[in-house]
Amino acid sequence: MTDQQLRRYLQQAGRYLDCSREDRSRFAQQIRTAAAEIEREQPGAAWEDCLRVLGTPQQAAQEYMRAFSPDSVSRYKKQRRLRRCASAAATGAVIAVLLALACYWWFMREYTVVEVQARFAASVFGWILS
Repeated sequence: MTDQQLRRYLQQAGRYLDCSREDRSRFAQQIRTAAAEIEREQPGAAWEDCLRVLGTPQQAAQEYMRAFSPDSVSRYKKQRRLRRCASAAATGAVIAVLLALACYWWFMREYTVVEVQARFAASVFGWILS
């Protein structure tokens, strides 16, 4: 078994984990420990042998998630959904501001603000001096 296969396994299992980052890292550590134990017991074991012991990524994730209460899982799902909505709203706000700046630049590029200020200054100073 290679590190790349183990990383891919953990990535696939991560799709089925509805828990915090700390719990995900504990899961990853458990899987790595189990894989190292398999490698120690059967040197040169094929990846398929490891999969027979570990199970599919989905099975391993479901087994790990059984340790959590349904309330904590639903609470985490709500938090994750809220975070995703907040990041989508923030992204939308940034895009809206950039679009507004682009429109402002597009429509204001024909106007020279310096001339307007110079004319205004000349008329004000001319009125004050007269």
